[in-house]
Amino acid sequence: MGKNHTLNPVMRDVSHTDDILDIKYVDIDPEAPKRSTPIHLTALAHVKERIDKATANVKVKYGFLTLLNRNYDLCEELKSNLNRTCPVDEGPIEFAVDVDVPGFIPPGWFHLEATAWRDSDEKQLGRILADVKF
Repeated sequence: MGKNHTLNPVMRDVSHTDDILDIKYVDIDPEAPKRSTPIHLTALAHVKERIDKATANVKVKYGFLTLLNRNYDLCEELKSNLNRTCPVDEGPIEFAVDVDVPGFIPPGWFHLEATAWRDSDEKQLGRILADVKF
């Protein structure tokens, strides 16, 4: 069974209830992202099962055009952005990250979909959707 939990004004947790992560919150500052203004994200999730290695697929669409469809090694992202390493054991995990927003973004709606899974068995970690208007 899936969730449809609003995390903030632009993001929704649409994970399944049996996913490995139970996303508690994702705070975003500013709440309405703006061109050329960095976004600060803080998040807390509860890890239900150990994660040795994981991948996330991130898709960004502008209307019907796909601007990004890329897989990320989450262990590498943890290491380079948060100075953490895999494995990630059961329990709470909290992080903060800054994301640069380019100034050349065209006006309109952007849709982001991020889905992550554990590599060893492809069990889903979680899934987030975001809709942002610039």
